[in-house]
Amino acid sequence: MNRRDFFTTQLSDASLLQGAKNDSTPDSRTTQKFKMKFAPHIGMFTHHAGEDPIDQIKFMAEQGFTALEDNYLKRREPAEQEKIGRTLSDLNMEMGVFVGGRIQSKEPTLVTQDDSIISAFLDDIR
Repeated sequence: MNRRDFFTTQLSDASLLQGAKNDSTPDSRTTQKFKMKFAPHIGMFTHHAGEDPIDQIKFMAEQGFTALEDNYLKRREPAEQEKIGRTLSDLNMEMGVFVGGRIQSKEPTLVTQDDSIISAFLDDIR
């Protein structure tokens, strides 16, 4: 399938493209949800929802998303992690992808035979 066709079909069917709705008032929000679990990440909607991660998650839910991706969840303070979890639960959203350990971009991490690298990775995700 052509990527452009896929997004045009999926997004227009869900009435999620800006301006795709008949009601183009600024406050109109869709109540329709994506059929697939698309998971935007915190930071994608700062221009729409501001800098606060909780406001961004609420905006995502208003747009029909049912999952969240947060590659930096581990780096967030525990109190903020708890708040994110509560917000997801309240909005009936799921946590999708998050990064548990440090993956090296220039050195093999998960495919190496070096026990010290594997051990360091496992310690990090514990």
